[in-house]
Amino acid sequence: MDKKETKNKALYLHDIEYDTSHLPSYLQEQIKNLEKYDEEDDWISYDMLFYALEGQLKNYLLNKRISEYDFKIIMRKYGRYVD
Repeated sequence: MDKKETKNKALYLHDIEYDTSHLPSYLQEQIKNLEKYDEEDDWISYDMLFYALEGQLKNYLLNKRISEYDFKIIMRKYGRYVD
C-alpha cells in the first residue's frame, strides 16, 4: 500500500461503493468537493464541508428529497458514522 492510498483512507471510506448520480445536483457537487479535499489531504476543509453537508442531508431527508438509505450511506462513507 503506497503513501497516497493510506492517506486517502483517513478522510472517508473508499471501500464503500455508492452511485451519487440520482442525488440532487447540490449534493453531488458537495460530495465531489469532499473527494477533492480528500485527494488534497485538506482535512480542515473536508471537516468543515462535511459538517455543513450533514445539516443539508438532514434537511433533504426530512423533506423526502433523499431516502433514509441515501442519508445513512453518505453519513457512513463520508462521515464514518455507524448506525
